[in-house]
Amino acid sequence: MTASRVGAPDPGLVEVLAGARTIALNFWNADEFDIYDCLRRSWYVREMPIALAAVLRATRRAVPGGDLYAVNDAEGCTAQRIAEVFNVAIAKVLQAQRKSGTQVAGAAKSVPFTGGGGR
Repeated sequence: MTASRVGAPDPGLVEVLAGARTIALNFWNADEFDIYDCLRRSWYVREMPIALAAVLRATRRAVPGGDLYAVNDAEGCTAQRIAEVFNVAIAKVLQAQRKSGTQVAGAAKSVPFTGGGGR
């Protein structure tokens, strides 16, 4: 599966990011369940609707310098801060969608909690 670099964002991208946000609020821990674990879990339980590389790219665009571990491992980082990274990533994806004049299906709907099975 190859992620497109141009055109409208894939609808699965917003759903994976929204799911990662929910997972972060419930499970994030800098040492045992980091930002990448949140992304991978959300991506997996949604049956991998888009290339994981596209999900990582979108998330890296949400932080200065694109270093997710720098955010994850920052002194005093909280689950809320990690969730905010996903909020920013979602906003950037939706902004790109508006600029392209297309709609991302499911972008406005609520995404149920799907933390998946045990870690």
